[in-house]
Amino acid sequence: MDLVIEAKRWCWAHQIKIYPHPLNTNGTKLKIIISKNGNEGLGENTYSKENVFKKINELYTTIYERQLTNQLNSNGKRTR
Repeated sequence: MDLVIEAKRWCWAHQIKIYPHPLNTNGTKLKIIISKNGNEGLGENTYSKENVFKKINELYTTIYERQLTNQLNSNGKRTR
């Protein structure tokens, strides 16, 4: 399975959602919101509509991979 898809599925199952937040009416400048269990945090960086989803996919993958690393470190084997 594609890593990004696997990462998104894991994050969504754990109530982690990442999505763009427009800063202007035409949506050309965006920030990213990360929501975990309904608690939202607005990122500091600004993105264009052309590259915001690439960054969102990177964030999903990073969160997923960190969780896998934490699981490996805590119990010595990979679980999903």
